[in-house]
Amino acid sequence: MAAVARAGPQPLSFRRALGLERGRRSLSRVGLFVIPGGHAAFVVHAGDVNTDATRDTVVEAGWQAVRDDGRVRVELLEAACAEPRLRQLFPWTGMRELHFSRCTEWPWTWDIPYIQPAAGGTYWVSGPRRSETVGPAATAQEAVAMVVRRLPAGCGPAFLGTAEELAAQEAAQQPRS
Repeated sequence: MAAVARAGPQPLSFRRALGLERGRRSLSRVGLFVIPGGHAAFVVHAGDVNTDATRDTVVEAGWQAVRDDGRVRVELLEAACAEPRLRQLFPWTGMRELHFSRCTEWPWTWDIPYIQPAAGGTYWVSGPRRSETVGPAATAQEAVAMVVRRLPAGCGPAFLGTAEELAAQEAAQQPRS
């Protein structure tokens, strides 16, 4: 059973704040994100790590937090939520930009382009690195399509954990020659 916990400002790793040990499987730690007022929210789930139900709960909590914080234009959020390949990723915002991560804990992955608001209700797609630009988009749907076309190969549901943990899992799954 999952529960959303809300508290005052939290350390970046709530796993450490909760005293959880790395690799412990009796209590999963997942998803840290900022909610309105600068407070941290996270989901703690009793059960196995990276189950579909847990992942879905955490990712949905992330999307709800982005909806609630009001930094992203409603039409962009609706277009991104309507795209299944983006909906399975963990969203986060920064400087009114909509970002997508392949993991649920900070530091998030930076291998997916992000969408920035532009003048006149248009958008600008950049990334995945801050120094890279994709180009302008006249509509939210066009911006979402530009991101989807540039998703990394094998980009699937968000991983419950950090980018470092995701990289370790992906490396362990690589066939050895």
